Amino acid sequence: MIYFKSLVVAGIVTVLLCAGPLHAHHSVAASYDTSQTITVTGVVTSVEWRNPHVILHLDVKNNDNSFTDWRMEMQGANALSAAGIDSGVLVLGDQISARVWTARNGTKYGNVRNLLLPDGRNLDVGDRWPQG
Repeated sequence: MIYFKSLVVAGIVTVLLCAGPLHAHHSVAASYDTSQTITVTGVVTSVEWRNPHVILHLDVKNNDNSFTDWRMEMQGANALSAAGIDSGVLVLGDQISARVWTARNGTKYGNVRNLLLPDGRNLDVGDRWPQG
């Protein structure tokens, strides 16, 4: 009986530990309009170099000279590092352009396909799994 209870507890713990990563792995096409890209240009205000996605924040100037924070995700830190892109590429205060799929819900949130850096480099930072 004790063995059975231990198996049940282990099973519950396993399910709970897996729930977070499974939730984080969402369908890109469900969250973003993958039928078109737009280019967003702004100043890098923060970078969260992590997995499963690196998160980039840009201050984007509006027509009335106010600024809007765009939050953008790209491949994870491990995948970018494997492609030769490290955390030093995105410098706070630099003005960059990002080609993104925009959020379906209309928020200023994007999934980055490419980054154009001040030195002219164009980096492919988009996710690699099949869309849908």
